[in-house]
Amino acid sequence: MNRSPRRSRLRSVALAAAAAGALLVSLAGCSSSNDDAKEPAKDPGFALIKPGKLVVAFVDGNLPNLALAPDGSLEGLDGEWINEFAKENGLEVVPSPMEFSAQVLAVQQGKADIGTSTYYTAERAEQVYYAYPFWRDTTGVYVRNDFSYTGPDSFTGKKVGTIRGWTFGPYMEKSLGADSVVYFDDIPQAYSALISGQIAGVVNGSGGAFEDAYLAYADQMSFHAFAAGDYGLPEELIANQSHNYVRCDNAALADAMNATMQRLQDSGEWAKIQEKYGVPATSDYTAPLDPPVQHCK
Repeated sequence: MNRSPRRSRLRSVALAAAAAGALLVSLAGCSSSNDDAKEPAKDPGFALIKPGKLVVAFVDGNLPNLALAPDGSLEGLDGEWINEFAKENGLEVVPSPMEFSAQVLAVQQGKADIGTSTYYTAERAEQVYYAYPFWRDTTGVYVRNDFSYTGPDSFTGKKVGTIRGWTFGPYMEKSLGADSVVYFDDIPQAYSALISGQIAGVVNGSGGAFEDAYLAYADQMSFHAFAAGDYGLPEELIANQSHNYVRCDNAALADAMNATMQRLQDSGEWAKIQEKYGVPATSDYTAPLDPPVQHCK
């Protein structure tokens, strides 16, 4: 039977289209992990400001605890913990440097997922939820070598520096007088003021002896540890422990970070990280992994 050329061409086009459709169905049924189609992202079990990103509020230049490395990543003891946690959970770390006094509010207002390297106080524990401690040291004062420090009376009529937002300020003000306490935005500023004679001492932890800012003046300064009761400081502010923290309604994020820290300590990796930053892996500087008392309301 004869067919017209036009009908033959139409039939050929229809067959080709049908074959192409079948091929597409076949390929779709055999798709591999290389296809454009992706599975929905796995729920990490905790809240983040931006999916897949961990926004970190921190004070820059605070080694051995935390600082911004030349390549833009975080380094230091706390930086290593944060980086390991992010790696385990497939997150991108987004550093957000700011003054210490702004961190708690940034976390509360959802501008940062975590705040960092902060001593525990019951008052702060009403505002944020604390993760495990990663660092411990003893509170004291750094003075120039030519200054004779014999105790709290040594600063009568003199000015003492500390960092704005740190827990020591109110106690020092009450003990020495508000006009005798000078606040700085960071430790390098405070040490510079000490060496130049603008202040007589800088209140900081014993771990400050590992900071680059201290090492720059190490041959000109000495550290004197406080005893409980000095300047009205309670015992819990003499033996200090540093923590990271999250919003009160996001405890699951702190719990997930705790799991990473537990693994690092159990495996011995944390001791190697401490040694990497020149911190002795001893009980003086290694905080026990005990959860602090939470007071979130």
